[in-house]
This record gives sequence, structure tokens and C-alpha cells, in this order.
Amino acid sequence: MAEALTDRDAGVAGFSFCTGGGNEIGWHATIIAIDYAGFQNSDVAIEQADGTYMAGFDNDAMLDTLNFIKELRWTNDVLPRELLGWGANGEAIALERAAMAVMAGDQFRWIKETYPDADMDNLAFAPLPLGPEGVSVSLGGGDIYMISAEATPDQIEAATYFRLWDKLDPGEIIARFEAGSKDPTTVVGFPQYPVYIGQFQDALATLEQEYANLPVENYKAYMDAVIAGDVRVMTEGQVKFQEYYGLITTIVSTIVTVEDTDVAALLTEAASTYQTNILDLIGVEEVEEE
Repeated sequence: MAEALTDRDAGVAGFSFCTGGGNEIGWHATIIAIDYAGFQNSDVAIEQADGTYMAGFDNDAMLDTLNFIKELRWTNDVLPRELLGWGANGEAIALERAAMAVMAGDQFRWIKETYPDADMDNLAFAPLPLGPEGVSVSLGGGDIYMISAEATPDQIEAATYFRLWDKLDPGEIIARFEAGSKDPTTVVGFPQYPVYIGQFQDALATLEQEYANLPVENYKAYMDAVIAGDVRVMTEGQVKFQEYYGLITTIVSTIVTVEDTDVAALLTEAASTYQTNILDLIGVEEVEEE
């Protein structure tokens, strides 16, 4: 499909994902590896019996994925010919310079805010293709709320109840939607993972659709798949995962800019660096800090 959608004369790539910039490149490559080749986050840093970790991402699944990316760029010629970070990847979709892209649902909000003239009715959102296990997997992320470690017990309690009220009180939610409807810069209706269940989630979804200024029907395939359990969210690894992303980022950027890249050699080198410079220092860093 990506080949059919590629139109170099019109400046349109058939498929796009992050290939240059920050750790989002490693993030995108990892989710492609999960759905394309069955890669597992647990492969990145494998815990040993003695509590140490061994780099494990130099495996067939990751190698197959990186070679697949190489084919997309140099054999099929369906990727953008420039390196794209998070914003540029979204811009490619917004300005119709890419037909398909890997991106998070909240980037629809960014597109609407950044490119108000973009035809949002022409953009849809769907699950990633089914992986080897017959399930579409998304690599999860999110935002967190933090309370100062120096807060008193009363402050901690107040902050907790404030956040519960802010997120769960029906009156506050409705008031926020009402205020947003009067502000043309507010974006409502972009696809996002439903974090609640039951009547509350149903009511929230209905309310959001009522106030939406994005075409929520264009995201129905994704939302229906999530609710039906056909999309599984995989959490990021807990052991030096950002450092792993950084190493994969370098490999991907090299692959899409240097045609004769030795993918296997780069992957082996990255795993060795991850082991020596990162995993082997776990514990040592803590002792030095003390």
C-alpha cells in the first residue's frame, strides 16, 4: 500500500515515522519491531539471577525490523528522504506530504493547534497492523502528576483530592468543556486511550463527542479496537529505557541516510555500548552518589 500511495512528483511519501531527532525515533522503531517482528520490551535489558542486567536487543526481531526499515527507504523508496523528528512527522501528515504515519493520538491536537487550516476531516486514526501474535500492540506513555517530597501530610492529602476532583468531578468536567467551547484554540475529540471503565467512561465519551471540534468518527476504528481488547498497550521498560532509545535512534538515522549501512554490525555495537556504558554501571552509580 505504501508504494501505491507514494508520489514523488507530488512530494508525497507513502509512509512516515520519526527518523531523526530525539529518542522518539527509538520509540517508533521499537513499536514497529513489536508489531512487525514480535520484539518484546523485556528483550532490552534481561535481568540475571544475580540482579545484574544483560543487553538482549541484538536479536533476530530487532535485526529483521531494522532491515525492514532499510528496505522501506532504499528498496521500496516509500519513506521521506529527509530525517523527521516528532514535529516534522506530524507536519508531513498535516501538509499531506505523507499518506500514512506512525504517531500518537494526541498529535491530532498538536496538528489542529499548529496547522489550523489542515483538513482534519481528511485524517483518520487506526490501530497498528496485527503483530505475529494476531494482536495490535501500542507502546504506551503518558503524563504524571508529582507532589513535592517536602510537602506536609496535609498538603499531600489536599493535592491528591484536588487532582481527583479535577479529573473525576462531573461538574468540573462539564464546566471545562463549556469553557473550551468558547475558546477557538481548545481542541476536543482527539483519539486517546480510555483510562476509565463503565458508566463514567461512557458518559465521558458521550460528553466529549458532544463538544468535539475534531471528526471523532474518523478515529472510531481505533477506539472500537481498544474497547474490544483488540489493541494491547505495552508499557515501556523500567531499566535504562531512554538510553536504549537513544542508541536505536542513532542506528535508524544512519540506516535512512546511508544506503550501504551494515545493520547487523551497528546493532551489535549498540548492544555492546548499552551493556558496557549503561547496564554494567547500574549500582556503581548509586554507590558513587552515596
